[in-house]
Amino acid sequence: GQPEQALVVADLSRGRVLAERQGVAAPARRPQAAFTTTAGRLQAVLVFYWIGPERSYAWVVTERAIRLVALATTEEEIALRVRDYQRGIVESLVDPIASSTSGDQLYATLIAPLSRWIPRNSRVVIVPDGPLNTLNFETLPVPGEHRHYWIEDVEIAVAPSLSALSVRPS
Repeated sequence: GQPEQALVVADLSRGRVLAERQGVAAPARRPQAAFTTTAGRLQAVLVFYWIGPERSYAWVVTERAIRLVALATTEEEIALRVRDYQRGIVESLVDPIASSTSGDQLYATLIAPLSRWIPRNSRVVIVPDGPLNTLNFETLPVPGEHRHYWIEDVEIAVAPSLSALSVRPS
């Protein structure tokens, strides 16, 4: 019932894991307002994924609001689709735009539920989780009359955590 606070806790957890791996101090807890401020400063939509064994979520952060979206998928399903999509791109002679692929399923699961908050020509910063760390979001096919890759709609960057985006260089 507190999606903003849940995002703070999820990002703090992610930041601690990253800090431990790099042997540096864990990030300080940031208020949720820091995330909306960062989105405004970067003029971007921030998308934070939390992929779980039984449930998965995405938070969409804009300069005005933080929204939590439950995703209709599990970690196992996403991992399978990511592997299938990557295999299809590397090993197949079929153009992902020309045929229905696991890329379509990934777009429908990961992007479509968030699309109302991601306007065309937006800058999008994605904080992936689990199997999404190996997914090239730019190549996901966008459905419709004129199928195309998502990179034609948005500018995409990837970040390890939202807290990492909040740090200003000195």
